[in-house]
Amino acid sequence: MQAAVAAILDGMPDPLDLHVLEQGGQVWVMAGSRALASYAAGDTAMRNMTVVMLTGLGFAGKDVAAAMGLTPVYVSMLRSRARSEGSAGLARRRGRPGGL
Repeated sequence: MQAAVAAILDGMPDPLDLHVLEQGGQVWVMAGSRALASYAAGDTAMRNMTVVMLTGLGFAGKDVAAAMGLTPVYVSMLRSRARSEGSAGLARRRGRPGGL
């Protein structure tokens, strides 16, 4: 597993270069000049999946949190949800559950 992650990250910029750009309703997550993810602004589920993907690639949770405008505790919570519930845990529905 470590070798696969190392191969993915080979040649990537320092994690300190992790940053987010928003343009035209689209969010771009970048490491240096490389686009790592893109999703529609306001798509919280895709943002959360991107957070988990970035930590899975080896970026430190605190660096991901800073780039994404989140707290490190929230990033940790998202990782825990992904482990226990899969992607469904990252796409929380708000409001009252529907009636039966």
